[in-house]
Amino acid sequence: MPTVSVSRDRFFAALGRTYTQEEFEVLCFAFGIELDDVTTEKAIIRKEKHLDDDGEVDGDDEIIYKIEVAANRYDLLCLEGLARALRVFIGTEATPMYKISSIPCDSVLQMYVKPQEESFRADKLMEFYRSDMKLKKFLHIIENSPVYPVIYDSNRTVLSLPSIINSAHSAITLKTRNVFIECTATDLTKAKIVLNSMVTMFSEYCKNKFEVVPVEVVSHDGTKTIYPDLSCYKMEVSLSEIVGPIGISLDEIQVISLLNKMQLQAESCPSKGEPRISVSVPPTRSDILHARDLVEDVAIAYGYNNVPKSKPKCMTIGGRQPLNRFSDKLRAEVARAGYMEIFEVGDVVTLDGSRDVGASNNRRLAALYCNSQSGFEEIMGLVDRIVKVVRAPHVKFGQNYYVPTNEPEFFPKRQCKIVMSDGKQIGYFGIVHAEVLRKFGIPDPCTFVEIDVEALL
Repeated sequence: MPTVSVSRDRFFAALGRTYTQEEFEVLCFAFGIELDDVTTEKAIIRKEKHLDDDGEVDGDDEIIYKIEVAANRYDLLCLEGLARALRVFIGTEATPMYKISSIPCDSVLQMYVKPQEESFRADKLMEFYRSDMKLKKFLHIIENSPVYPVIYDSNRTVLSLPSIINSAHSAITLKTRNVFIECTATDLTKAKIVLNSMVTMFSEYCKNKFEVVPVEVVSHDGTKTIYPDLSCYKMEVSLSEIVGPIGISLDEIQVISLLNKMQLQAESCPSKGEPRISVSVPPTRSDILHARDLVEDVAIAYGYNNVPKSKPKCMTIGGRQPLNRFSDKLRAEVARAGYMEIFEVGDVVTLDGSRDVGASNNRRLAALYCNSQSGFEEIMGLVDRIVKVVRAPHVKFGQNYYVPTNEPEFFPKRQCKIVMSDGKQIGYFGIVHAEVLRKFGIPDPCTFVEIDVEALL
C-alpha cells in the first residue's frame, strides 16, 4: 500500500481544523485509510542516511504524518487530494465540479506530436544518467527504444526527456502563474488517468477554481484531440446491487448521501420497479469500474463497524480445499529440505481467452537457491524429493523426467524441463543467466525451479 507523507500542520490547515492524534486516527479509520507513522523531516533524513539520533542533518522538526492509502486511489496521493476527500467525507465541502474553460478555438494551445526523424547522441546521455542513483531506475523505460521521446518548445528549447528528466528551463518557481501540464506514457489509457489526476489536483489553485484551459494535441497522422477530458463517467445501478452485498437495509436517499460523501455524485433516477440510482463518477475516481466499487465506497461511508455481524444462511460442512491442503504439504516439504520462505507456493495469473475475464489463476511452486556456487544439484535434489512425495496413480513420471531445454533466462546446457510420462511439461529449472542476475542486481549465482502444483494434484 502506498504511503503519503504530509506536513501535519499544513494538512490540518487544509482540513480547516486541528485534531489530536487519536481523533485523526479515528477519522482515518472511518475513511478507510491509516496513519502509519508520525515523524519529522530530520528523522526521515537520518533514517535514509543510516545515522543515529545524535547525527547532525539539514532539515527541521516539523511533524510529518505518513498516511497509508489504498493502492487504487490515485486521487489520495497528495496533500490536496487527500484533504479534499476528507473535507467532502466529513461534510465541510461539496464535491467539486471540474470543467474545461470555454475559449475561442483560435486561442487553444496546440501541442504537435511528430515522429523523431533526427539523430541525437542520446546514448551518451543514457550513459551519464546510468550513474545517477535516482534516475537509473527509470532508464529501462526508453533505453532499448530505437528513438527517444523529447519535448521542446517553438524555439527548439528542450523542455523534457520523458520519462527520465525535465529541463531546468521549464522548472516551476514560486513566481510561476501559468503551468503547462504534459504527460507521456507507453499506454494511452494510463496517460489519461495520470493527466486527469495531475490536472484536477492543480486546478484547486486556478484563478477560477477547478477550471482548466484545454490543449489540442495534433498527432503525426493529423488527428486532433482536446485534452484533458474531465467528463464524468455515468453508471446506473439498482438499490439492491449496492446494499445487498453489504447486508444492510438502507433506502435510496440514504445510499445517495453515502455516495456523495465519497465524491460520487449520485441521484435517484426514474424507475417503475426497484429504486435505481444514477452515479456520476468524476475524473479523479479512475478506480470506479463496476457496481462492486460503489458497494465498497458505500460500506466505507456507512462504517464497517456498523455493519451487523451475521452467519451465512448456507454453510458447507467440510474441510479445506484439496489444493490448499496440498500446497501446505508442499511448503512443509520444501522447508524440510532447508529452504526458507524465499520460496513461494502461490497463484500466478495467466492470460486465458476462454475465461470471461480473460485470465485464470494457476497455483505454482517456485524456489530459488542463491550461494557462491550454482546450486544446480541442490535444486535437482529438491525436484527429486517433490516427485517422490507426490507419486500417485494419477500422477505418473517416467524413468527420466528431466528433458534438456533452451530457455534464455538460464545458462545453456544447465537447464531442464520437468515432464510427466505422457510428455506434459509441469515445470523447469536451471542456473539463472548472469545477465538476468545483473538486471536484478544479484551478485551471487542462483538456481531456480518453478513447478505447476495443480498438475500434481
